Amino acid sequence: MENEFESLLQAAQGGDMESMAQLGNAYYFGNGVAVDYGKAMEWWSKAVELGHTDALTNVGYLYESGKGVAVNKKKAAECYSVAGAMGYARAQSNYAFMLENGYGTEKNVALAIEWYKKAAEQGQTRALRTLGFRYQDGVGTACDYEKAFEYWKQAAEQGDATSQRAIGYCYEFGQGVEKDFNEAVAWYTRAAEQGEAIAQTNLAFLYEQGNGVAADRAQALYWYEQAAKNGNARAQRRLGFFYQDGNGVTQDYEKAFALWTQAAEAGEMVAQRALGYCYEKGQGVLPDRKKAEYWYEQAARQGEETAQVNLGFFYEEEKEYEKAAGWYLAAFKSGNARAACNLGYLYEFGLGVPKDVSRAVEFYKSAAQKGSNTAKMNLANLYYDGEKIAQDYQAAVRLYAELMKEGDLVAANMLGECYYYGRGVEKDERNAVRCYEIAAKHGNASAQYNLGYCYYSGDGISKNVYLAKSWLEKAAAQGNQNAIKLLNKI
Repeated sequence: MENEFESLLQAAQGGDMESMAQLGNAYYFGNGVAVDYGKAMEWWSKAVELGHTDALTNVGYLYESGKGVAVNKKKAAECYSVAGAMGYARAQSNYAFMLENGYGTEKNVALAIEWYKKAAEQGQTRALRTLGFRYQDGVGTACDYEKAFEYWKQAAEQGDATSQRAIGYCYEFGQGVEKDFNEAVAWYTRAAEQGEAIAQTNLAFLYEQGNGVAADRAQALYWYEQAAKNGNARAQRRLGFFYQDGNGVTQDYEKAFALWTQAAEAGEMVAQRALGYCYEKGQGVLPDRKKAEYWYEQAARQGEETAQVNLGFFYEEEKEYEKAAGWYLAAFKSGNARAACNLGYLYEFGLGVPKDVSRAVEFYKSAAQKGSNTAKMNLANLYYDGEKIAQDYQAAVRLYAELMKEGDLVAANMLGECYYYGRGVEKDERNAVRCYEIAAKHGNASAQYNLGYCYYSGDGISKNVYLAKSWLEKAAAQGNQNAIKLLNKI
């Protein structure tokens, strides 16, 4: 190697242009000699004087990066422009980059696209890849997914990992090409095997979901692990949930916490919310309410609706109701049912917002339609009581019946009362007993009292003092005052 360098040095000193350029390369990369950017600049500059376009591009790069010379973007752009005009593809691509970002020259994205195209026509990988993204995003040109796919395909076939990942994405989502999960897997795999972290994450997700390949948790975990090691925040977040749930791995809250910390610090909002949960519940770390609140807020400010609701609940617990209402409203705008229900509660009682039962009902209805059982119960109770809104036993019965089907014991007891007193339904003491019995057997104290009373009075069921006492004692043991009073009479 030393002899090769000496031969190269002699040829360069003898005035051979190509040897000068190669000697600059040797100093830049440390081939046969210590890295010396200043010497690289010296020999590339000499080659440039003799008309070497590759060396001119290299000199431009040294000015751009500040290696061996003070940073000078203007000189860098000039070098790229001249070499590019002479048809050198790498220089054309570099000059396009300078134009696109306004480095050393006036920003001109449309002109940058033209220079990228010149480089792409010669098969320059970076230009092909960049044009793919510009056509995908409609930057400097009209959005055209098919053209994006065409440019990425050329770069991908040259082995460019980022373009291979982009092709995989096109096939996964049918962007510029017909959707094909098998092709998506194939292209993601090619990129993933080169260490492309986003491709590794996307491939893991396809294995997790069984799209384009048979579902394979082990493969999903493998690729998430690879991507996480490469710093991909989404992979770190997904892998954290595997460790939290013990899904294919030994459950490890501390490992989940560590992964979410990495992702959260990189700005991944779901990981930030998960980290907030860890600090709130003491999962994998000692509980720390301030840190929980901090991470919930980081996620909430990015629009993570669960974090917005959790943060709102924190403020509600601290009686900072206005702040709570603000975060609930933000989550409500994203369609969050829990936020709608909590807003309903604040409006019902005038906490942090003007008291407005009509608005409360609107929020409860919105949450109920999205499946919130708490909202259904609050709404049913409002209709049943008739103190804050017009009494509507039939509406209450409908809601109690829905909740009872989902196993709500309070609703079962309330539906029993509706049957017992004939409120919203025809009076039916047998049906009342049936409802009371369902709730009583699962420990609801009010239902145990009501069932005991029915056995005592013979309402809807054969009178049985022994069973009456049995159910009343169960209710009394839970502190039910009506049960205690009735037991004293028996």
